[in-house]
Amino acid sequence: MLSELQKKAAQAIVNVFETGRPQGDYGQVTYHPKDPGELTFGRS
Repeated sequence: MLSELQKKAAQAIVNVFETGRPQGDYGQVTYHPKDPGELTFGRS
């Protein structure tokens, strides 16, 4: 079981890969034809 700190650290790492920011960036919306929802947001 992960602690709250470990969960936040993992989320920050994913956010950095997706948006370049540890907090994520909801303003980044991208169309991706292979995404089942077709829109991908800048947050995991």
